[in-house]
Amino acid sequence: MWYSNGVVLRNGERISIDDVTRQLVHDMEQDETLQQTGEAQPITVAGTEGRSVNLHSVSPFPDNNGRPQREQDWLVTVPQRDGSVIYMVFVAPQSYFDRFQPTFATMLKSVQF
Repeated sequence: MWYSNGVVLRNGERISIDDVTRQLVHDMEQDETLQQTGEAQPITVAGTEGRSVNLHSVSPFPDNNGRPQREQDWLVTVPQRDGSVIYMVFVAPQSYFDRFQPTFATMLKSVQF
C-alpha cells in the first residue's frame, strides 16, 4: 500500500525537513498508533534530499489465522521548492516487508516532481 500527500507550511514559514519529518512522525504516533523504530535518515528522491523513517504498528488486517499482526511503515519526506513537503508512506505486514521493500524502492525511484 502507498500513500502520498503534501504538507504546505503556513504563511510561507520555512522549517527544516528534519523538523517537518519529526512533526509528521509525532502526528502519526498520536493519530494512528504508529511508533518510530529508528532515527530519520537522509534519502535522495528525484534529486532532492529528504528523510526516511521506519515505523511500526498493529495492522488493521488480521493474519491468515485471524490474529492481529504487526505492520511496518516506511515514511519518506521530500521538501519542495515552494516550501511544501511531499510525504509518502509505504506499508506492508512486518513479516512481508523485506519482500516488498525492493518494490517500494523502485516506486520511489520512479517519482518525479
